[in-house]
Amino acid sequence: MFITTKKIIIIACVSVSLLSLGTAVQPATGGVVIDRVVAVVNQDVITQSELDALGQSLEKTQLSGKINKEDLLKQAIERRLIEQKAKAKGIITSEDEVSLALQEIQTRNNLPSVDALKQGILENNISWERYLAELKFQLTGLKLMGREADGTTYVTDNEVRAYYQAHVGDYQTPDLVFLKQILIPLPKEPTYPEEVAAHQAIIQALSALTGGIGFDDLIEKYTQEGWQGGAIGPFRRGELAPEIERVIFNLTEGAISPMIRTSLGNHLFKVEKRQVARGQSFEEAQEEVKKRLLTEKREHARKQWLKTLWQEAFVEIKSRD
Repeated sequence: MFITTKKIIIIACVSVSLLSLGTAVQPATGGVVIDRVVAVVNQDVITQSELDALGQSLEKTQLSGKINKEDLLKQAIERRLIEQKAKAKGIITSEDEVSLALQEIQTRNNLPSVDALKQGILENNISWERYLAELKFQLTGLKLMGREADGTTYVTDNEVRAYYQAHVGDYQTPDLVFLKQILIPLPKEPTYPEEVAAHQAIIQALSALTGGIGFDDLIEKYTQEGWQGGAIGPFRRGELAPEIERVIFNLTEGAISPMIRTSLGNHLFKVEKRQVARGQSFEEAQEEVKKRLLTEKREHARKQWLKTLWQEAFVEIKSRD
């Protein structure tokens, strides 16, 4: 169970003389090996072991598998530049901020507790300490870029309107249905008597509805008998099981479906409300358009900011020779 899309990556910060060619590492079997320096970033170095640790972490969280070595080194250098800039600007992330971020991630992933989040991380063979360190780095980086790159980013009303007019077809209210359901559940492999009983229950329900009993009254009756029912939705096209969707989206508001059989059992639905797809007015789409434009502008500003960091820094990539 992987429960967050964050890339779990970490680099330790090692500060040595620019003239150093490597750092000494004591192996478990004794003796000394040289941890080769792969890059110098201002007055810090990035070692091969750091780069390897970064690559291993990224491979666990990216579907693309093994990462190109040049891309990996570029990410490692950019991380170090961000760390250095944050330190120079006095930007830090407190433990309280990390705790709040963990609670937000927990909520966003519909998890019952931070402990459940931790369990999900550990199930992916990522240490909790590594995850917390990466989260802290991400939060610090966001604070830094928010101050350095995002501060002058804004969108005018004219830009919002022009974008909407150029992409008006992209802004639609979806085709939605709001439903009420009665479900007579069946086991995965029901017996013939179970099939007959469930079918008869639906026939009786349809007969009661024809006789004037309300759908809500039937829901109450059947739930008291241990069956399932209630309000569900809204649903867009593609979100319901195909056998349900084929029927439901052809019904009008207030209509009752025929019996629909799924792997869960026999269903009856009432269409409480239909919202037919239509184009959004500018007023309806305005906030979404503004958010999209701000996101695009911030992404561009952050790329430019990173480019400037590279230009202002001393970066030397060591050859393998």
